[in-house]
Amino acid sequence: MRLNAEDPRNDFAPAPGLVTRMRPPLGPGVRLDTHVEDGYLVPPFYDSLLGKLVVWDETRPQAIDRMLRALGELVLEGVPTTRELAIDVLRSEEFASGRYSTGFLAEAAQRLPAIVGS
Repeated sequence: MRLNAEDPRNDFAPAPGLVTRMRPPLGPGVRLDTHVEDGYLVPPFYDSLLGKLVVWDETRPQAIDRMLRALGELVLEGVPTTRELAIDVLRSEEFASGRYSTGFLAEAAQRLPAIVGS
């Protein structure tokens, strides 16, 4: 899962600014590749990628649960991110079933809280 400094409620506009707190998730089968730490200044000039969260487990449902746990443990404060959107997608029936396409965000946008603001 790509974690970006973007605002899903504002058409995914880049969200530069100061990261005030960063705590990565831990545990077996969880890896966060990132350069971000407390006090990191997200620049407005480059890709908004903050990190890539990777999980592994025996089955798809177990991997989804592990990713949800990891995202729940992840603390990244100070700038808007795509974290909540990733949680919404992982909890969707389409993602759980594996029946989705590259048009998923556009098709589901009106029912994903991270985009509509519920």
